[in-house]
Amino acid sequence: SNPGGGGGGSANPSGPNGLCAHPFIEGMWVDCDAVICSENYVADENGECVPDCGEDMILDDEGNCTTVADLWENDICFDDGTFKENECVLSIWNSLIHSNSAFGMLDGFLGENPQVKICFRIANLDDTSDNDINGNATPTYFRNKLNNVTIRLNSQRLDRSMLSIARTLLHEMIHAELFRLLDEAGYRYEYEMFAGSTQSLALIWAFLQDNDYLQHEIMAQNYIDLMTDALSELNPFLSSTGFINYCNQNPEW
Repeated sequence: SNPGGGGGGSANPSGPNGLCAHPFIEGMWVDCDAVICSENYVADENGECVPDCGEDMILDDEGNCTTVADLWENDICFDDGTFKENECVLSIWNSLIHSNSAFGMLDGFLGENPQVKICFRIANLDDTSDNDINGNATPTYFRNKLNNVTIRLNSQRLDRSMLSIARTLLHEMIHAELFRLLDEAGYRYEYEMFAGSTQSLALIWAFLQDNDYLQHEIMAQNYIDLMTDALSELNPFLSSTGFINYCNQNPEW
């Protein structure tokens, strides 16, 4: 366990019923396998005592308590400046980065050794699409390995409510997470082996990338509660049912 974090009881059972002495409270007996942490420490999933960060902070990769917002700020890129130059979008973003639910969607992009880089931009997507879209998430690959995902908000469709723009951001963040999960599972490599040729791989992969229906089905099955929780922090009156109705009324996300 961490220095000062405490640990288990005595190695040799000396109490009633084979129990061990509590390491901090004299006269108390505990299970010898129990992880007993000192004040301000808690046991993690590995049975190690780590700092208790409470509800408003989280543990970083170096074992220190930090805010969710600080991790987002350090690990996410805004490479062309457009995202942070928009005061309205930046205000929404500053609300989202304090959301543990939203943070959970991008956990694989953050930390000391992020698997994939993620960037946010604002761009005119009406020039690149036949359909009016609120945003998109575009993966970039290097040597068959996912290198980064760029999320873009459509600059021509920012005249919407705060909740609607936040919903679009969360929607595209889930797309980014799905791209990352597919890559982590060796999805592109497995399809390359299956296809047997670069040409066949290109056709299969293009279909998978362009067929938004597949990812939207996954979203509907697995991410509604997560999106509801994140948006509810912006609008406490939004329930899961309300979120579904809200999306049905605004199908372009």
